[in-house]
Amino acid sequence: MKEKYKLFLMAFIGSFAGGIVRVETAAGAYNISESLLLLTLFSASFMLGRAIAAVQAGKVFDRNFPAARKIMIFSFTMMGLLTVVYLFVSVETYIILRLVFGILSGLSWPMLQSVLLSITPSATRGRDMSVYFIFGSLGMSTAYFLFGFSTMVISVALGATLYILTAILGLVSPRVPQTKGDNKKPKEKAGGRIRMGLVIIAVELGFVSAILATDTITGLLLLKGFSRIEISIILSSATYISIPISLAASYGLATISDKWGEKIVLTGLTALMVFSAVMFIYTTEIVSIVASIILLRMFVRSFRPILLGLAKSTSYIGSNIGAINASHNIFTTLLSPVVGIFIEAGMISGFIALTLGTALMALIQIRRLP
Repeated sequence: MKEKYKLFLMAFIGSFAGGIVRVETAAGAYNISESLLLLTLFSASFMLGRAIAAVQAGKVFDRNFPAARKIMIFSFTMMGLLTVVYLFVSVETYIILRLVFGILSGLSWPMLQSVLLSITPSATRGRDMSVYFIFGSLGMSTAYFLFGFSTMVISVALGATLYILTAILGLVSPRVPQTKGDNKKPKEKAGGRIRMGLVIIAVELGFVSAILATDTITGLLLLKGFSRIEISIILSSATYISIPISLAASYGLATISDKWGEKIVLTGLTALMVFSAVMFIYTTEIVSIVASIILLRMFVRSFRPILLGLAKSTSYIGSNIGAINASHNIFTTLLSPVVGIFIEAGMISGFIALTLGTALMALIQIRRLP
């Protein structure tokens, strides 16, 4: 199906835009404030905005796809136009900008994911979502690489241009037949519109996102004494190296989950998350840091498409994707400052307890999957 490749290209370009803008503004803000906590507030503000918008975006998609498509295109356009504002405001104002960008992100990305899942056969739902996120990772990796050799003005100009290009591609994105939310639709019995087990499992993604958020991880690396060029090398190499690994792991695990069920795959990935998160917080060597980031990114790229793919098993695809994204975003919002405080204060035991508690909560819900 050629239509889905348009969505993959949008994922690449849009992620490139968001990645280079966030890492550039995070590094600039840290150089001025020297506060990791401020950067975690950037992440929290962005994810709060996404959480506010994601659920509503999913509902709009289910009820009125043509309107949802227009909102998606408008949101990418506005992100492009607002990106240049970073050049003219104080770093404290970035918190407000991150909130606005989070809202626009919540109105665009969940809709794009819903379109893809709607045109994807159930037999390949995990694999197609996996490829989608791999394209996004490629865009993010490219952004990290160019960051080390760019300036604030160039990065912002490039990000703004790529956001607009993503909006233009949205004009030729696939159209989904409007069948959602009509009066003839039978009501679901078990679980209703939203499967709460999926929402709870998504908390695990929120925790890892709090660790790997561009603002947070940039501040952590600066706190550990790494230079701008070293950060560029760490982030870009970790992301690029993780791409072939994630491509094989994500696609392979998605194939297993499509054929034999998601329980065993999600359980194994949760164990991987605990191991890599503990390694990430303890290590100070570049090689170990790169390895832990690779494993955490592999977790996200494998876990997220399988979890989102489960939304295909309901009639309300948009609502469930919106709810999963919202849960992910809310807990990134809540946990980003907590992770920042633990790291900045050297409270390693608190970080580990949070890691284990998150994993246990997710595992309980994973065991309840059909």
